[in-house]
Formats: sequence, structure tokens, C-alpha cells
Amino acid sequence: MTDTPEVPDAPEPFDDDAELDALLALVGRAFDEGDPAPDVVGGPGISYVQWYAPGADIAVLFEPELTGVRDAGEQGDLEFVGDRLHVALHATPARIVGELTPWAGDAAVWLEHRDGRVEVPVDESGELYFVGPPTGPIRLRVEAADGLMVTEWFVITRDRSN
Repeated sequence: MTDTPEVPDAPEPFDDDAELDALLALVGRAFDEGDPAPDVVGGPGISYVQWYAPGADIAVLFEPELTGVRDAGEQGDLEFVGDRLHVALHATPARIVGELTPWAGDAAVWLEHRDGRVEVPVDESGELYFVGPPTGPIRLRVEAADGLMVTEWFVITRDRSN
């Protein structure tokens, strides 16, 4: 018979529920202070995008590089990725220029904002150009024969976009 090495005792358990609750409270506070939800967000646990567009393909904001805080006047390149569609935008207070790919040409594109929506012209290549976007939270809505896609909300201010 061989001698078996002694196994050290497991560390004492700690109150992970209280620590986890404190951590989640800090994370929630950081999101509330750093990036508050738009006014259109419903109650807890409700996806405001799904509530406004049930069954829609949600194009989420994709950020390949986080470059820090944007300065006033800096212009915003935004990229949204959905299941069926990719939306690349350059948004400024003066205009929104972008491209939808792949583009079949059989869809209507709308810019939605707090006071309603405006149709956005898109050429046969899927390129769009919109002058004078409204300030505040906005998003694109693409209505096609094969389904609906909406981007996440983004904000246009007089000085910058994000």
C-alpha cells in the first residue's frame, strides 16, 4: 500500500450572494451613469426593440475598436450587424451617409425618431444619403418582403453623433 499525499482543505466559503449583489449594483450604476437607456425603453426585462418591432431582425451596434470618448464635433462611423443585413453609416448632425449590404432593392428604409419616421431614399447599390437628420435618438428600420430589420437606437446631437 502506498502513502497518499495529504489534500489541503478547501478554502472557507464566502458570502458570494452579497458580493455578487454588490458587484451587480456597481455594474448597473456604471451603465446608468455612463450610458443611460433611451427614454423609449420600457420596464425592466422588456426589450424595447422587440416591443416596438416584434419578430424583427435586430441589427446590433458593432464596434471593432473602442477609441475612447468622442470629442465634440467628432464624426461617428457606426456599423450595425443583423442576421440578414449589414448597415454601415457615417452619421453627423448635417447628414447620414451609409450602405446596406446585401441589398436586393425591394425594401423600404425609414429613419425613426421621437416624433415619427421619415423615408430614406436608397439607390440600386444599397447606398443611402439623408440630409438634416433630427436630433435625439434615431434608428433605421428596413421593411423587406423577407422580413423586418431595425438597428439599435443611436443619438444625433447638434454637435456630434454616437
